[in-house]
Amino acid sequence: METLHPLARRWLGWIDRRSIVPISIVLVVLVGYGDYATGVETFDWDAAKFPDPHAMLSALHDAGLRYGIWQTPYTGAASNMDPAPDQLAYATAHGFFPPQTGVLVNQWGPPIDFTNPDAYAWWQQNLRAYTDGDGVEGFKLDYAEDVVLGVLGK
Repeated sequence: METLHPLARRWLGWIDRRSIVPISIVLVVLVGYGDYATGVETFDWDAAKFPDPHAMLSALHDAGLRYGIWQTPYTGAASNMDPAPDQLAYATAHGFFPPQTGVLVNQWGPPIDFTNPDAYAWWQQNLRAYTDGDGVEGFKLDYAEDVVLGVLGK
C-alpha cells in the first residue's frame, strides 16, 4: 500500500461497510477539476499525477471498490488550459461536431455530435482505453449544456 497513489490510499481508508454511508464506487474527476488525464478527453492518465494507474485500480478493485471516471463530450485546442489537440484535429477532420450548437458554456469548444454514428464509434473506441486496459467500470458524463434545441430561435 505504500506505493499506491495518495488518493487510492485515502479511498481505501474510507472502506467501512458498517458506516452509515458505505463507499462502493470511486469517481475520478475530469481534467480541469481533478486532472487524471493530460487534457480534456485525451483518454490517457497524467503520468506525473498517476505514475501507475494500473496498480492503483487493481488495489481499489481488490478492496471491493468499483471505479469510474468523469467525462465531458469535448476536446480542447492546444492553447486551451486542458489541451487535446490530437483529438480535436481528428474530430474536426472527420466532421464530428454538430453543424450548430447553442451558446457555448464550457471552456473547451463545441461538443462531439453523438448523433453521428462515426463520432459515437470513435468516442466508444477511445473509452475502451479505460475499460479494457484499466478496468474502469463506469463514466459520469457531464456538461453538454450547450446542446440546447431551439436556442437562439433555431
